[in-house]
Amino acid sequence: MRMRLRHAFWGVLAGIVAPTPAHAEVKTTASASFHAHNDGDSLVFDVVPTATDIIVFAKGVKAFPHITVHMNYGPECTHGGQKWKNLSNFGSSTVVCLFQGGSNNGQQVLPFRSHVHSITMQIYRCEHPPGDLQATYSGAPLTLEVNGIALPTSVTYAPFRHSDGPGSSALISAAPSKPYYLCSCMTMWYRTEFLLEWLRYHGLAHGVEKLFLYDNDSGLDFLADVAKMLGSMLPIERVWWPQFPTQLAYMGHCAQRAAQQCEWVTFFDIDEFVYSKKGTGRLADLLRRVEVNEPQVAALEIQMIAMSPINATTVVKKPIGGVVHNYNCRWRATNVKSVIRASLVHPSLYGGVHFFCYKEGYRKVTLLSTGNPVLYHYKHQAWEIYSRKYQRRASPASKPFDDHAGRLDTPSTKWWKETRFCKAKDYTIHFHTLCALSYRVAGPNCTARRPAAQVLVVGTGGLGSGMTWMLLALRRSVSAAVGGGPAVTATAAAGGKAVLATVDWTKAVLRPPVNNTRNPNPLRRYRRIFHLVRDPLEAIVAVTTYSEREWVIVHRLIGFDAAYYPDPLLRALHFWVIWNQLIEMTADWRFRVEDVAFVDLCARAGLHCDSNLVAGERVFARTKDAPSLTWAKLSALDPNITSIAQQQARSYGYMDSA
Repeated sequence: MRMRLRHAFWGVLAGIVAPTPAHAEVKTTASASFHAHNDGDSLVFDVVPTATDIIVFAKGVKAFPHITVHMNYGPECTHGGQKWKNLSNFGSSTVVCLFQGGSNNGQQVLPFRSHVHSITMQIYRCEHPPGDLQATYSGAPLTLEVNGIALPTSVTYAPFRHSDGPGSSALISAAPSKPYYLCSCMTMWYRTEFLLEWLRYHGLAHGVEKLFLYDNDSGLDFLADVAKMLGSMLPIERVWWPQFPTQLAYMGHCAQRAAQQCEWVTFFDIDEFVYSKKGTGRLADLLRRVEVNEPQVAALEIQMIAMSPINATTVVKKPIGGVVHNYNCRWRATNVKSVIRASLVHPSLYGGVHFFCYKEGYRKVTLLSTGNPVLYHYKHQAWEIYSRKYQRRASPASKPFDDHAGRLDTPSTKWWKETRFCKAKDYTIHFHTLCALSYRVAGPNCTARRPAAQVLVVGTGGLGSGMTWMLLALRRSVSAAVGGGPAVTATAAAGGKAVLATVDWTKAVLRPPVNNTRNPNPLRRYRRIFHLVRDPLEAIVAVTTYSEREWVIVHRLIGFDAAYYPDPLLRALHFWVIWNQLIEMTADWRFRVEDVAFVDLCARAGLHCDSNLVAGERVFARTKDAPSLTWAKLSALDPNITSIAQQQARSYGYMDSA
């Protein structure tokens, strides 16, 4: 394989020398013969110094089976019946860390090689230079030398500093008291649109307190901007991770990173949602019980269930709303995913896509029996999502896209229509999310303290007198109570008894109590939820008038911190994007308040309204004045989030506005 030297990398090539002295000269050669993986792109791309060694992350070199292995992890490090092993105590001429020499204060510095004491796929651990040489090689290019051939590298050496945090060769260990109990690691490329749903569900329903988000070069859909925006709801630590396929390296990298801050860590993907029937239904509560009752357990392996579209429509085009709301066709149980105690992972950081190896004396527990948590994997989504996913496989062990695309001839493919991809309809987690995170009636076990009402209408608030007219329309000799201010709430009652409809922007989402995430049991639930939208620019201006009390309500419901945005207009823009996306996840129908007729609204709501209604009469008269706000003004504040808001505006039918 011919290696091209690029200005972005330190191209370091060497002749084969065996054995290799620590300061032997690096000889260049025009070609290299080490074994590269199928992407043909070998590179040392990250390095993490610890107190006693260096963790080097590299891709494109296949260590197995070309290098003899000597150390067996033991019975707890098995997968698929195969015993996984690690490289240890091998000759220095096989694999070494190479600290490239150069000039230091006018003195010529020879290359230095240090022993590699642990190799797993994409993760290498080697020794620091001796103490008196660490400053000499600080800032020098650091790479791996495999059978005498040095890999290209994009990293330099930096000695470990105690201010960087605690570390050891066993694993970067955390302080006794960690700021977070349950965290999650995730790598993502071009699926930012699903992040809000995943964060809200796993944060509120399962107690995830922080996300380590590895950005696999996802600039196309503004992942960095969305992560920053959602960071006002839940801490997100974004890690720039542009190389692929590097999923195995990412898992080890995140395990050691999270061990400093978190007790437990999940490795669920953006299309994977956990569900549990036990106790409170909260994963964090289950893990606390495990810690008390089985302290030797280092990980839980949770059964995965593959889900797919339920009809031909959702096969062709991505449906409106959330993933859980739209894909309710169960295929089969597939694999397992791990929830780990990061400080108990084996010092080599060895693992696969679905498992890790753990320190001696600790074990994993695989949860397969009925009643245990399950992980719903929405792998087979609409064609545009599925095909995008397989264009960039994260794992070096994954099949390339062409192997899958052969079965997906056209967007109207019959692949998902085959019965083998829909063994049964499964609304378990669908009902669970509706019940736990919304005011919707969802299944027979989803209760409330008062009888269910017919319809709940939610938006961003600030709709003024239009809401008064809407509630007056939803009547059968109805008396209406209307609140004021930007958070207009109103309830219509028939004869003062049965509630027919409620318009209340604060009921767009439900925050479940920690002790009962499966059925929060609110005061009232609704058979239908309608998403009310109005001209986005007018709505954003209205949000800027929210009172301090209303921002407190928002923070209580979704964790959105108004203080995160000193500029009220920027705060309103971000809130408008998040709030409307949250409503879309559970709404049955969306309507534009400027266009909807009373008769249509009543019919959709299943209500028998006043027979004197005029068929074409509108709920809300369209304003004749142009809004004072412009998209250009918003774009000057935050161009990328404004772009997302414009996409939402277009999907709502406000083409002229956006």
